Amino acid sequence: MDKVNLTEKFSLFKGYWQPKIAGELNGQLVKLAKLKGEFVWHQHENEDEFFMVVN
Repeated sequence: MDKVNLTEKFSLFKGYWQPKIAGELNGQLVKLAKLKGEFVWHQHENEDEFFMVVN
């Protein structure tokens, strides 16, 4: 498994609300996104999801 530096990955893009693929783990994509303003919670019925907030 390769390590991913989140600070480095976040520095590579500036736009908000546009998820970018940072890696893959056990066949699942790991995506990063910069958010601004209110986040409306939702879910995807057929996918596992993990949210981590980096401030």
